[in-house]
Amino acid sequence: MKKVSISVLLRSAIAVLATAVMTMLALGAWDSWNRLLVANRIAIAANASAHLFTALHNLRLDRASSIRDLRADRQGGISATLREVRTVEMPALKAGLAALREASLPQGQDSAAALDRAITKLTALHQESTAAFSQPMASRRAGLAKDLSDETSALIEMLGKLSSQLADSVKLEDSFIDQMMQMKQLAWVD
Repeated sequence: MKKVSISVLLRSAIAVLATAVMTMLALGAWDSWNRLLVANRIAIAANASAHLFTALHNLRLDRASSIRDLRADRQGGISATLREVRTVEMPALKAGLAALREASLPQGQDSAAALDRAITKLTALHQESTAAFSQPMASRRAGLAKDLSDETSALIEMLGKLSSQLADSVKLEDSFIDQMMQMKQLAWVD
């Protein structure tokens, strides 16, 4: 039988403890890294959702004001309220699109492409309607109010679906965030 010296026994105990400490530190670092990734996904989803929510509110105002002003027989140009709404709405839509491209959604790139196309159509309709507000009602394109109404309604519906997808993408990651996203979803309801 071999005798184990105290020196070897102490070195072995220190090596085992050092290995245990390093393993615990590595597991803690791995857990922190995973929590950081989750927090980043939540932040991206919340950022995109905030921009889309701002756009949604202004889209609703834009739709109502534009239709009312296009159907009115007056030529005063675009109203100050509508100009202000559109000034806030379009940057929010573009920022939401940029944030959506960063989000990890199942149909992320398809959704971003569809939103981009809708923004392009809405921009064209905004330009046409802005010019129409200065024209007499008889010289305005007949279906402009309907086209603007249909496009903004479709965009509002799309934003609602995107918001649900963003909320689902971070669901069950953090209970507080889940509750906040549910509250925001309730605010989306028309």
